[in-house]
Amino acid sequence: DRFCSGFRNFESSGKIISKLQSSRMKVAVQNLLRSILVILLVGISVALPHLGLVISLFGSLGSGLLALILPAIFHLMGGHALSISNKIKDVLIICFGLVGSVAGIFISVQQLVQATS
Repeated sequence: DRFCSGFRNFESSGKIISKLQSSRMKVAVQNLLRSILVILLVGISVALPHLGLVISLFGSLGSGLLALILPAIFHLMGGHALSISNKIKDVLIICFGLVGSVAGIFISVQQLVQATS
């Protein structure tokens, strides 16, 4: 159950679609939802003139957090005894992730400011 908790966000829409009786109706609703999602994403990309820079801003924050910082924090808080070398390694990985994320955010914001001025 712990491994499937990320999919709970889609549980309510999945229940609505699964209650539909006809398979044609299911396909029609799925196609409608996909079309709405695509139209929404196209609208967002047209509304933001520098979408690539905005994506890089969120990417620099999210990738460092998900790939480096959080796994090392979870390893430290795992509830088992760690050697000093493992603790030092985790702290160094967290510091490296923080420095990389801050540098990426700084560069992305700098590029956004230059592009909009």
